[in-house]
Amino acid sequence: MSARAFAFAAAATILITACSTTGTPSGGGTTAGDQGNPFVFASTQFSPVTEQENMRKKILAAYQGASVDFVTDNEPTILNRISAEAKAGGEQQIGLAGLENGQFAALVAAGAFDDVTKIADKHKDQKIPQDMLTLGKFGGNAQVYIPWMQATYFMVASKQALQYLPAGPKGRYYMSVVIGLGIPKASPNKAGAEALIDYLLKPETQIVTLRENSFFPVVDVKMPSDLNKGLQLEADAVAKQANSKDAKVVPLPVGLGGKGGEFNKTITDTFVRVVVKNEPVQTVLDEQAAIIQKIMTDGNIKCWGPDGTSTGACQVK
Repeated sequence: MSARAFAFAAAATILITACSTTGTPSGGGTTAGDQGNPFVFASTQFSPVTEQENMRKKILAAYQGASVDFVTDNEPTILNRISAEAKAGGEQQIGLAGLENGQFAALVAAGAFDDVTKIADKHKDQKIPQDMLTLGKFGGNAQVYIPWMQATYFMVASKQALQYLPAGPKGRYYMSVVIGLGIPKASPNKAGAEALIDYLLKPETQIVTLRENSFFPVVDVKMPSDLNKGLQLEADAVAKQANSKDAKVVPLPVGLGGKGGEFNKTITDTFVRVVVKNEPVQTVLDEQAAIIQKIMTDGNIKCWGPDGTSTGACQVK
């Protein structure tokens, strides 16, 4: 993890609603004729009751394919179920998984997912940001997941306040919450899972997802004119940020475990010292990098994208 990346990720204020991960399973999509085996679409997203209902009754409303049971729960429950089915071998129940980028990591190491490169190639014309696709490879050649939707963080400042910010080194990194769609090797209906991915990536489905559950599109879409004005402003910013040619996406930290609080404090302290207290940028980065390095070393935390992977604790540069 580079010092530049974490320093500028520090200047972040969340403007969107994060998704809870508790809930209970219920029914899903509709069936049009014989579309293969029914399957479970398991996700750590859309756990609040309202979001579950929006997913089943609105986002999936126009889906025509094999019968789908949308199941959402807390992260450990969903990941343990995917892991258990992978270890069991043969066809199981989960046909498609919708997880946050970092939640794929342990399952990727266990080889739980198919290579979906061909599906990614099929959607090239939809202009999914390349950096997001690269994150979905986890340092390898296989495409582990297809980006499904995104949330992000913004720093908002009045134009009149810009003159008071320190000018210092700068970059085009931004932090994104990337939610991906992966097909488990134990999927009972891989063709059905691919068809559901195709449906979820349709521009009209991405817009419904934005309207109902406030996650932003990852494909090139034309925003409707009747979109809530505040949501429209956010959507425009997300699109410009994600599609900027010199932008570099940074995912949420992966594998921090119990060190998450210390990591977050260091990021906040960096922001306060540079922006509020106007301390020398390089001095602050050097000192805070040493604190981050201790966190990485003590927790034996490996690097994550875009800095690649590491065999031991990530080294701050």
